[in-house]
Amino acid sequence: MNHPGRVHRSTLHARRGLALILVLATMFVVALIGVALLRAVVLQHRQVRREADRMQAGWLAESGVLRAAAALDRSVDYPGETWRVAADSRDASRSGLVVIGVKGVPDRPAERVIEVEARFPAAGETAVVQRRTMRLTILAEGDR
Repeated sequence: MNHPGRVHRSTLHARRGLALILVLATMFVVALIGVALLRAVVLQHRQVRREADRMQAGWLAESGVLRAAAALDRSVDYPGETWRVAADSRDASRSGLVVIGVKGVPDRPAERVIEVEARFPAAGETAVVQRRTMRLTILAEGDR
């Protein structure tokens, strides 16, 4: 017999089942949004780190040019060098490598070309490479 105010058990079970499906679907959507946000944060972190590495490599290249110019000021026979720079004392893997080459200019004995290649970090597939070239005239002792 049907009583007017009572809900059948089958209707009650159907409502509970529907509520469970809605809760699970909502949790799934929230989880997808969370994964998407996490992925965006990780990607942004990588981009910031890559930009920082690019800037560090640029600074190392500029420093290499200045180092070579100072060495040429001390000795016109400076051939260049490979310079390993510890950029972060807490993390040895974050060191930089600067290769400095100095060449004479044909028919211009007072001129040198400084070529610098800086890698940061020094090792690894993700190293950023920056290059700088500078032409320098070496002044005679009396002109300095």
